[in-house]
Amino acid sequence: MLVSNKKVFFLILISIVLFSSKWLSSLVIFPNEDITFRIILESLTDSYFHYVKVFSDLNFTNDYLEKSNDFLISIPIGSIFFHSILFKIVGVYSFIILELILIFLFLYIFTSIFLRLNFDLSISILLAVFLYSLPIVIQNLSVDIDKLNAIAVIFFNLKFPRPLVTNLYLFYFLYFLVINYDKDIFNKFNIYLLGILFALIFSSSFFIFIPSIILFLFFILRKYRREEIIFRLTKFRKEIVLSSLIFIFFIYFFWYLIDNTNPDYSTRMGIIPIENKDKIFLIDFYLKRILEIKNISIFIFSLTLFFLAKKKFNLKNFFIIEVFFYNYLLSIINPIIFILISNKVAFLYHFDNFTIVSTFLYFFIIFIFILKIILEKFKIIKINKILLNFVILFLLSTNFFNSYLKIDKINKSNRSNINKIANILKTEINNNCKLLSFTNSLMTLSILLEFNNLIYLNGTFSKRSDDIIEANLINALKILNFKKDDFEKLLNSNFDRWRLKNSDMQQLFWQKYQANSFYTFANSKDFEEHKLKIIQNSPPVLAHQFAIPIYEKKRLLTKFDNITSLNYPDFLIIDKNHNFWSNGYVSKNIFNKYYENDDFIIYSKIILSRNCN
Repeated sequence: MLVSNKKVFFLILISIVLFSSKWLSSLVIFPNEDITFRIILESLTDSYFHYVKVFSDLNFTNDYLEKSNDFLISIPIGSIFFHSILFKIVGVYSFIILELILIFLFLYIFTSIFLRLNFDLSISILLAVFLYSLPIVIQNLSVDIDKLNAIAVIFFNLKFPRPLVTNLYLFYFLYFLVINYDKDIFNKFNIYLLGILFALIFSSSFFIFIPSIILFLFFILRKYRREEIIFRLTKFRKEIVLSSLIFIFFIYFFWYLIDNTNPDYSTRMGIIPIENKDKIFLIDFYLKRILEIKNISIFIFSLTLFFLAKKKFNLKNFFIIEVFFYNYLLSIINPIIFILISNKVAFLYHFDNFTIVSTFLYFFIIFIFILKIILEKFKIIKINKILLNFVILFLLSTNFFNSYLKIDKINKSNRSNINKIANILKTEINNNCKLLSFTNSLMTLSILLEFNNLIYLNGTFSKRSDDIIEANLINALKILNFKKDDFEKLLNSNFDRWRLKNSDMQQLFWQKYQANSFYTFANSKDFEEHKLKIIQNSPPVLAHQFAIPIYEKKRLLTKFDNITSLNYPDFLIIDKNHNFWSNGYVSKNIFNKYYENDDFIIYSKIILSRNCN
């Protein structure tokens, strides 16, 4: 009990320090920001706040237009579940509160795992803080190794909700197996907990759901004899049924939203129906990759380490290594299993990310396990607790100064100027006014401020049809007096070091025009020759490569000619630093300049709409 109390106390203290490193730096450098916009700007992505707003209001039909269609917007419920509940209670402060709680949970999970490996408290905390600090450690190593750099991005950081929430579900599940291996897992609390946990995993991280279920079943079969399983299933049949109903209800609701969303929205979200020929193509791709020499070498090395460690160090707590080892093995075959049983796929690179995280965790755990045994066996070194505490303090300081330097590098003038725009949106413009902005963070703020008529919007923020989004785009172009030639240039993707990219069009259409060797829009090959070659040589996991087929461009250009009636906004916000939109100009007989600073211009319509007052 004493160790447990000390653990919680120190972890709360460390969590507050890590949490404060980000928010204190922000408060010191940008002291006068509105809290809502501060949270948006400090997040590593602004593409999920609208989901929290939708779920907290239980309003799945809002298109942020005068008229909305009858479709529902599908949302990753598990990713935003807790944020949405707390958002309903405390508003935007929910993001700050849960960030602190999730930092604590991360540290608690890994500290507890290392304690089960018989490390003392100081070393366990140090290892947990090291894992939290991994992005900074890898960044300071300055090595150009793709997989290592990927770990820095995808293992764990404060990017909401992935990996902040979704990876924490994985870590908690592995922690659950570790702490319950030598206990009776069948009790009321665990049964209900598993029903909720698997529901959250399924509705947020489909790519780890199947391996988690398989690993759990393996865990049960390994732990209990057949008669024991039957006895416990009978004893807790009521709780198992209720837990299953909770899971089914949660999943039904999640699936109902997906099934009743706009098909155009599903396409934009990268959901791709697959037939048998597609399954064969994808399975062939994954099998070839598994059989690559470097991957076979890693696999053989992992097996060798596992069996050597098991034979040499046949200790009671070796089961912890087994949990991470089998999770690693399942991550390798996971995409193949998923493709075989599913009739849809989406964002295949998430399977790769899961494999990278699982591989890293296994090797990290087994290496420190072996190192600990060797050091103890040969009495090579006894680590001084003062030294351990100093290293922990050093890592905390590194996190603090890294956060400060990262925020300090932000263009203070630009951030101050966009905050002035945000303040005008919040205090001067009625949320019934028609608003046109091309900046994601301002779109997000507008949604949180409950603006009802956003006539240009990120393609993931609502379930508008593609036809409406195309009309919104052409409408905006013509309001800014762009010509057809300008539109043609806007539709073009350029090769950006490793992929074809068009950020402006991807903001609207997202995965609709993803282009790789597995998928192009309508299976088209109607691309410029050099682009087609790039596309055909791109792996299926390159989901964010974007290219619009030539015939689609022609259709959009024809639509440009056909749209003549314009829907003018009451207020138009232009980012002067944007390479494309800043080149437009508004008609002076329709708009006045409402406000301007070095980075932004707000125009107001001379005659505002009826509801805008």
